Amino acid sequence: MGANRVRKTLDFENTLKQGDECVARWTNSGYCHEGRVRVVRVNEKSIRVELLNPQHGYPKGQELVLPRFWDFRRWSENNRLVPEGGL
Repeated sequence: MGANRVRKTLDFENTLKQGDECVARWTNSGYCHEGRVRVVRVNEKSIRVELLNPQHGYPKGQELVLPRFWDFRRWSENNRLVPEGGL
């Protein structure tokens, strides 16, 4: 990941606030999932979101906690938030 992409990721995460909508990517049992979400709470190292539509067995309203970029142990291309349309 280049410096420009890191900056875009940080800028995006730093502007998120409660009620914003974006796309979540997360993994579970070896599968990668993606769905539209609404931000519930922004924490120092994570962001809590709720699914806007059912996705891959997850019901609408299911809450997920996804890492922010600075949580190096958990953050990955497949475990994060991205803006609509990507970075």
